[in-house]
Amino acid sequence: MKNPIPVYAAKTEQYWHDFKKFWALRSLESDLSRILKIMTGHKNNKVPAGSSHYVALHNEAINRIVQFCTEYKVTLASIYTQIPALKELEDLAYPVVSSTVKKIAYAPLVIIGLSTLILFLGLFTHIIHWLFNFGYNLVR
Repeated sequence: MKNPIPVYAAKTEQYWHDFKKFWALRSLESDLSRILKIMTGHKNNKVPAGSSHYVALHNEAINRIVQFCTEYKVTLASIYTQIPALKELEDLAYPVVSSTVKKIAYAPLVIIGLSTLILFLGLFTHIIHWLFNFGYNLVR
C-alpha cells in the first residue's frame, strides 16, 4: 500500500505556495495602486511628460513587478494586461515624439532651403542673362 503522506505534503506545499502568491499579488496591486495614484496627482498638477518624477515612479513599479514575476513565475505581459495604467505611466516616463512634431520641427529648415534654392536660381538666371547681353554687345 502506498504511503499517503508525500501526496498530502505536496498538496500542502502547493496550497502554501498559492496562499503566498495570493497575498504577494495583493501586495503588488496595493503598491502599484499607490504608484498610479501618485502618477494621477502629478498629471493633475500638470507635471510635463518625461519628468524625472514619472521616470522614478515607472522604475519603482517595474522593480516591484519584476520581483513578483521572478518569484512566482509570472510573465510581465500578464501584469501589463491586468493593469493597463502601467502603459500610461510608461508613456509619461518615456514620451515618444510624434511624427507631426518632427514635421513641424523640420518645416523651417525646408522653407529656408527652398527660399535659398530660389534665390540661387534667380541669381544664376541673372548671370546667364548678363553674359548673354555681354556677348551680344561684343559681337555687334
